[in-house]
Amino acid sequence: MQSADNLERMAVILMFVAVRLIQIREALILPYNRKQTGGEVWHEKTSADQMVSDDVVKR
Repeated sequence: MQSADNLERMAVILMFVAVRLIQIREALILPYNRKQTGGEVWHEKTSADQMVSDDVVKR
């Protein structure tokens, strides 16, 4: 961490780690939030047409 280049490299690596952690957090929280709001909870066997409406697909 003595040079700006090394600091930049570390920041890039940590950015990827942070994004992945946010993705994992959202994947874990989404079913809970959908259940609390009365929405349908999806799982890995849910088909894509149940998750996305036809209007969204046509865009």
